[in-house]
Amino acid sequence: MKRNIEPDISQRIEAARVLCIAAMMFVHVRHYEPAAGLAAASAVGFDLLENFLRDGVSRASVGPLSMISGFLLWATLAKGAKLPDLIQRRFFSIYVPMIIWALITLAVYTPISMFIAPTFLDRGLAETTNPVLYLLNTVFFITQAPEGATVHLAFLRDIFMCVVISPLLLKLIRVAPILLFTVLVALLILKINSIIVLRPLILLSFAIGLFLAEKRVNLSAADRYLPLWAALFAASSMLIIGWDKGVFPKAMHELTFAAGPMSFDIKTSVLAPLVRLTGSLLIWTAVARLAGSAWIMQLRPVTFLAYCSHVLALTVIYYAIWRPLVAGPEDAFYPVWFLMAPAVSFAVAMALFTVLKRISPTLAAMLSGNRLEPSAGRAGSLKRDTGQA
Repeated sequence: MKRNIEPDISQRIEAARVLCIAAMMFVHVRHYEPAAGLAAASAVGFDLLENFLRDGVSRASVGPLSMISGFLLWATLAKGAKLPDLIQRRFFSIYVPMIIWALITLAVYTPISMFIAPTFLDRGLAETTNPVLYLLNTVFFITQAPEGATVHLAFLRDIFMCVVISPLLLKLIRVAPILLFTVLVALLILKINSIIVLRPLILLSFAIGLFLAEKRVNLSAADRYLPLWAALFAASSMLIIGWDKGVFPKAMHELTFAAGPMSFDIKTSVLAPLVRLTGSLLIWTAVARLAGSAWIMQLRPVTFLAYCSHVLALTVIYYAIWRPLVAGPEDAFYPVWFLMAPAVSFAVAMALFTVLKRISPTLAAMLSGNRLEPSAGRAGSLKRDTGQA
């Protein structure tokens, strides 16, 4: 059962983590219409680029991260790790930091809602019939992931739950893989959510990672088809952008289905999964060219910290610094802000890394899930990070 992770695959995993988390940040940058002074051609060109990065690259990054988590979990279990011990470690390295960052976010937004201006909390509380459950979901994501400044943290909740149910997934992979993946694909296409794993895509991708490890699939086999994956991803991304721009006939938009917990529509049931599938293949094959890069190794220790803090960091910097001091009320430089958002987020994470390590190693460990410790080498870092986002 034991499978050692090849050095080139280890490096690729590290590169994929950094790039996927950087890409996921685009979807969390708030959208603003370009200022009236921006040339029409430039506005249209940026609009297409923004949609491509948001609905294409950014959303496609969830799949590879989840697959990597499943693959590494299998590798750790194969080395003899006990599942109860592993779940306990993941609780403190994934779930506890999620809660802390959600509480920090609420601590920032609550006084703003009370004394300065409406925030996502005002909107969410106004729309819910159960404010207590809404606030609990904003922090713990018990039954759903409310839209707002903590929604990205729900990814960590789902990854942790995938770790918890991994024995069942592994059992089904070994005895009934076709049945398992038929069910998981159906959950994704029909948008059937559960309180076990809120997003079907994460559950499916995690299970694929387990399957690839269990069946000892050659993870470099798809590399030679990189141009094909790039073409398919670009085409599928253009399809979903065209859908949003009204290119497709109205009849196709009206082709929907809903019954109980199930629902179906062309965009989210067909086009979005297609983007994520082709994007996952493209990302995995493309990062082979970046594996082992010096800048990847520099960013790797703060990747988790950057993911947890990026929404809050970008919001504070945008409203406190960028808009009043640089962009002005019309936000004429929004395209620049949008494109530099991942770099800003990692810069903030690096600053946090430096400060926290000096003033409070304990706090640093809590906020980062104990990921700011010096690496013991690639194999050691992968072993420590198995199953983490």
